Amino acid sequence: MTVSDTPSSPTHIDWKADTWLSGLMGCPAIGVVAHPDGPHDLGNLPDGPLFASLRLPGDDPTAIAPFFAAGFRLVDTAVTLSKPRTVSTETSGVRFARPDDEAAVRRIAHKGFRFSRFHADPAVSNALADTVKEAWAANYFTGGRGTHMVVAEQAGEVAGFLLLIVNDARILIDLIAVSDKHRGAGLGTAMIGFAETQVRGPQDVIVGTQLANISSLRFYTKLGFRPVGAHHVLHLTKRGNGT
Repeated sequence: MTVSDTPSSPTHIDWKADTWLSGLMGCPAIGVVAHPDGPHDLGNLPDGPLFASLRLPGDDPTAIAPFFAAGFRLVDTAVTLSKPRTVSTETSGVRFARPDDEAAVRRIAHKGFRFSRFHADPAVSNALADTVKEAWAANYFTGGRGTHMVVAEQAGEVAGFLLLIVNDARILIDLIAVSDKHRGAGLGTAMIGFAETQVRGPQDVIVGTQLANISSLRFYTKLGFRPVGAHHVLHLTKRGNGT
């Protein structure tokens, strides 16, 4: 089976090719969907080199075992948190991004993440994981991802960014990062406050972070976020010989 084919639903495994991620990973990349009614026939995944990712509910530990047997590995347990939006009184030095912010945002994103699912995967080098996160953030400037981006400035330079996906139901924090030398200055709090104050419409703010990222969990809890769900993230890497 080739990556251009999509399996039929009776197998209870569906997948979709990710062209953008394929270009970065250097092999076909797919997102796998496992339907909860099973059974899960993993024999219909594409042959040859492959990078596959899969999300499973965090409240069902038995769901993971069949995927372990097929070569998937657990790389992340992600926690989803939510809070009602509030109006911030302190958003100085924070604004919506402009096209000329791209280079600065790229630099921050390139070294701004340590706990992502790509960084946690031993089959993905840290250099490649950094490149993925940089390209992820840069997609905003080409219209490829996100609806809004907020940046924070310090001493006339962009020191942090916040990428959002906003719809009628929610404000989703997709990515947030602050440069190393400006961490601890409250920029993350200011950017989220700006988003809550300036983005119109939705009443809830949603964010996902890694269970292993204790500092991130503490940060969001301090801002009033509360956990509302969790899921496991699994990856499968095949290099052409089935391994």
